[in-house]
Amino acid sequence: DTEAARRDVAAQYTTMSRLDQGVALVIKELEAAGHLQDTLIIFTSDNGIPFPSGRTNLYDPGLREPLLISSPEPAARRNEASSALVSLLDIMPTVLDWFRIQQQQEDTNDILWHSDKPKSLLPILEK
Repeated sequence: DTEAARRDVAAQYTTMSRLDQGVALVIKELEAAGHLQDTLIIFTSDNGIPFPSGRTNLYDPGLREPLLISSPEPAARRNEASSALVSLLDIMPTVLDWFRIQQQQEDTNDILWHSDKPKSLLPILEK
């Protein structure tokens, strides 16, 4: 516990507070434009600055990254965390699925590739 570490933590909290305010502004603008109820909101970030037990190690804080998805669909889960193992690579198939755009299927016999293939996250959002 040092003065420099305390300043770093305080700066991190300030950054998170400003980010929260920015997200609130985006949501307010979507609502004002009449698009909050037809917009899939996806937010992600990196896993932060290299604090002790942070991104510079292989413990959870060093491996996890925030991913928040808000769907206006009536059947979507609300205010829940999921333990599903997902990747940022899943964002593209999710957006394509949201717009009902068919993905081109690759013809491959590699079973490992199919199991690791990026996938839509929309089914995870369903109740």
